[in-house]
Amino acid sequence: MEKEEHAIILDYLPYGYPLEKKMMPIAQAMGIKNFILLQLVPRRGIKLEIGEKVYIGEGKREKVYYAIQISQPL
Repeated sequence: MEKEEHAIILDYLPYGYPLEKKMMPIAQAMGIKNFILLQLVPRRGIKLEIGEKVYIGEGKREKVYYAIQISQPL
């Protein structure tokens, strides 16, 4: 399976999940190649938009600090 290089933002929570004490911005996204559900942490000072395509590959990521895979490929 190829690694995801790009994802589409499905939801953006600028203050994180409401019931968590940690107020860290979080985005939920879908990988374009394998339709994997991802949780993304944006870089400091970056606001992500729903529907936006972002780079999540191995190279320098301008908007995403890191990504966590939360589902298996279809």
